[in-house]
Amino acid sequence: MSIPSAPQPGARRPADVEAIRQLKSRYLRYIDEQRWAELGDVFTDDAVVAGADHPQGRQGIVAHISDLLSGGRSVHHAELEALEFTGERTASAKWAMSDRVELAAGSPRAGWSGSGRYHEDYVKDGDTWRIARLRLTRLRRDPLVDERR
Repeated sequence: MSIPSAPQPGARRPADVEAIRQLKSRYLRYIDEQRWAELGDVFTDDAVVAGADHPQGRQGIVAHISDLLSGGRSVHHAELEALEFTGERTASAKWAMSDRVELAAGSPRAGWSGSGRYHEDYVKDGDTWRIARLRLTRLRRDPLVDERR
């Protein structure tokens, strides 16, 4: 009888794959439903969003997203393209995404409709997966016409 070895980086772990899918689902849903307090829970305390204009850390990220989207409407979709376990408690994924964002009345622009890819790194904190690093690469971003004016 052979003794099973510990999962190797890159190995498929169905329960962890599903947990990361659910994490991404919560991230998108909390943004669209403007559930800012709950949105913070998807990130590590020291999470990083790539880009010079993005604040860092859980609180800064949530503040930035809520400042931009509060009072508007959005819908986000993402589809998992690739997921790799890079260690026992770490993983990386690519998600194809599309979004439509209508900013609140009084915003300097109406919003946008777009698509691109999320590139994310995850860390398992206890029994919970969280986003440690997020980078959005936009392939398309079309401005919406402001029909409110």
